[in-house]
This record gives sequence, C-alpha cells and structure tokens, in this order.
Amino acid sequence: MFETIIVVDDELIEAHELGSVVLGRVQGFYLASSLDGNSQTIALTVVLHGGEHEIEDTISFFGVYRTVSPESQIAVVSGTEKY
Repeated sequence: MFETIIVVDDELIEAHELGSVVLGRVQGFYLASSLDGNSQTIALTVVLHGGEHEIEDTISFFGVYRTVSPESQIAVVSGTEKY
C-alpha cells in the first residue's frame, strides 16, 4: 500500500440515505505515507455549493491521518468566501 495515491472528487451529502441533499464536493488526494500503511497524507478541498447563489465556499485541509490512532491532527490551511 506504500506509495499508493488515491484521487478524490466525490459528492458531499447531508446523510447516508439515497436522494440525500448534495451539499458540495470533496476534491483532492491522499496517499499512503508510511511503510506499514498506518499513515496517510491528505490534501483535500471541500467545495460547498451556495444553493441558488453562483458563489461557492471552500475549505482546504492538509495533514497526516493516522489510521491506528483515535485522533489525527488535520489542519485547515485555507478557505474562500465565508471561510
């Protein structure tokens, strides 16, 4: 799994049910960044749709997600419009 890169461009939905409201998209990538596969470096941007408005809000995240740890430090590194 080391050196595996996953590219993401998925819908962000309100709930897990079919037909749930789409709030926006999650775009970016994460990669296996440790030999044992327990750490993933992530760089993601959440694009939130403005409903009837054409303007989109974004929040960008960067950090290392540790799969075996109950907590990981993921930083908000930027945002646009409301954020």
